[in-house]
Parts: sequence; C-alpha cells; structure tokens
Amino acid sequence: MYKLLIADDEEIEREAIKMFVLRAGLPVGEIFETGGGNETVTAALKHSPDIMILDINMPGISGLDALEKIRGAGCRVKTVISTAYDQFDFAVRALQLGAADFLVKPVKQDILVSCLTHIIEYLDSEVPAVPRTAFAQDSRWGSGDIAAKLMTYMENNFGKKITLDDIAESCGYSKFHASRIFKAATGKTIIEYLIHIRIKNARQLLAATNHSIKEISAITGFSDPNYFTWTFRKYTNLSPGQYRSNILE
Repeated sequence: MYKLLIADDEEIEREAIKMFVLRAGLPVGEIFETGGGNETVTAALKHSPDIMILDINMPGISGLDALEKIRGAGCRVKTVISTAYDQFDFAVRALQLGAADFLVKPVKQDILVSCLTHIIEYLDSEVPAVPRTAFAQDSRWGSGDIAAKLMTYMENNFGKKITLDDIAESCGYSKFHASRIFKAATGKTIIEYLIHIRIKNARQLLAATNHSIKEISAITGFSDPNYFTWTFRKYTNLSPGQYRSNILE
C-alpha cells in the first residue's frame, strides 16, 4: 500500500481527490493533507509519501517552491501538479523539478484515477537493483525529461525557422513519437508551445524596444508579418500595434 499526500489550500478540492482515490479502490493506505506550502514541505519530509498531488497556488510558499525544497532535501516523491493556471511557464519549471504529470482544476475523477494508476504501476515495477534509466525510454518519468529538453530547444531556437522535425530530432526522435511524448507530459502540442514562446517574446519586444512589427515578426521566428499579426491577435485578443499602444499609455 502506498502513501499519498494531497497538498491544496482548498479543502473541498482535497476532499474530492480523497473521495476519488478511495472510490477507485487504489492501493493507497495512508492519505495526508496539507493546505500551505511550508506545511507541505514539513509533511513530505515527515511522512515520506510515495505520491504527492500538489497545487501550485498555496499560501506561504508556492507549490513549486515547496517541491524545490522537498527535492533539495532528497525526497523523490512522485509528484502530480494540480493547478488552475494553464500556463507553460509553470510546466517548464515543474518538469525541471521532476513532476510526473499535470492536472487542471477542478480535477476530474477519470483523469485523476488514470494518472495515479500509471504512477502506481511504475512504483510496482521498480526494482532497487535496476537503475531508473532502464525505465526512462518509455516511462512518464523519461517522457518528462524528454519534454523538458524539447522545451529548452524551442526556447533557444524560437527565432529560427525550425520545423517539427527539427525539434524532434534535437532529442533523437521522430516527430510522431516526440509529439506523443510532449503531449502526454504537458497536455499541449509541440507547436502550441513554440507559438507560446514566440508570442511571449514578441510581447516583450513590443514593450521594451522600438522595433517595427515586421522586425519583431522576423526576430521571433514568424516568416510572414501578416501571419504574425493574426497569431498575436488570436492569443492576446489584440493586434501587435494595439498591444504596444496599451503598454505605452
């Protein structure tokens, strides 16, 4: 039987997760609950849970800061990030800290149970004498590492005319396999993340430089200024010019 730590500042969310786990009959013997970041660090180090469901937005220190402290103390608890914040910036840091999966709040029972089942299957398969790298190729933990590498490649090369093939080859995978791994680890497609990075940097350039829209389009990897404007509007509800005007007001 495994130990589970539910870290969330919303009591109703903790109760829902606990109910889903118990209803599904998962092999979880002890369930601990915390509602704050510092409290979560203390509970994780005291109880050494096997699995932790961790909300990002908690009082005290954030869930990700708590996870960093837990990792720093040598606790390798399998962690699932639960958050209402659908932002890639959180995903990047969470993956770097070894997060296994992401759940968007309010957490749905079928998704939660499926996620925990994968983790428990992995825990069941662990053999102390076998290095974890033996499981990396096809496990969610290896998938997380690969997704983080794909993210890093895109962050370093978003200004170039890179293709899905280029991104996948940076980790030695086909575009189909890399796409499946990235989607499983982040809930988003590779192209969605690339566009996110490009728009994020375009917003920074619009706010902090005098570059023209055409120049910013080229700097951020868009081959056509018109497509850049269309994409920018889709993601921000403003044209690049409108966004710059609002910032300067």
